[in-house]
Amino acid sequence: MNLNSILSINRTGLNGLQNNLDNVSHNIANANTVGYKGIINSFNELMNNNLTNSDGALGNSNARVDSNTGLNAAGARVDDQVGKFETTGRALDMAINGNAFFGIIGPDGNTYLTKAGDFHRDANGGLIASNGYRVAVDARVPEQNWPAGDLKVSSDGTIRSGDQVLGSLRLFEPNNAHSLVSVGDNLYLANGGFRAAGAGSSVMQGTLESSNVDLATQMTELLTAQRSYQMNARAASSTDEMMETINHFTD
Repeated sequence: MNLNSILSINRTGLNGLQNNLDNVSHNIANANTVGYKGIINSFNELMNNNLTNSDGALGNSNARVDSNTGLNAAGARVDDQVGKFETTGRALDMAINGNAFFGIIGPDGNTYLTKAGDFHRDANGGLIASNGYRVAVDARVPEQNWPAGDLKVSSDGTIRSGDQVLGSLRLFEPNNAHSLVSVGDNLYLANGGFRAAGAGSSVMQGTLESSNVDLATQMTELLTAQRSYQMNARAASSTDEMMETINHFTD
């Protein structure tokens, strides 16, 4: 293995670890964000190169040597485990017990998924998420005509004011398990799409789902990634110094 190969391996390590540091830092920053789903990183070893040792190492002129080509950041997926439920008593705080998600209508008109149920009502009386986007609702009564005051939301998502049914929350679930894709603003899409939620999930009013990030685990991961990054950086620096020394031999 030549020095250029060693530098290439260091480069893949630095790039992969930098990506890991970015994601872990993002998790830590959102440890207290309502409904946030942590990011799980995965790595694997790049394909080995089988080299023939022409120098006859170990007395075998055709000795095979495995040359690792570095680290591959295999990807990051959203951890879809449920976070802890916290009772707030606030009427427009809602959580879902189950695999379903609230629907949020983005500025582009598309529907996104979220577990962040800290809702509010806008100036027109409509139900909105904390980022200002509209909550997906099947309204029997136009939202601008909903009465002022607290709303009652049953476990199936039905919205009432007193005895009057105003509409219902639209709940969704991914078509495929472990398929969430973060699009920012605590919103998600799902590879393979999503559908209207079936039975098995229930809305809990006056409750919020907290972030599913375990801060202690993420801090440990951060320290491990930082140390690994430092070691790769030192190895790259040492290799660069060796190359510089070799180059001086030709001066």
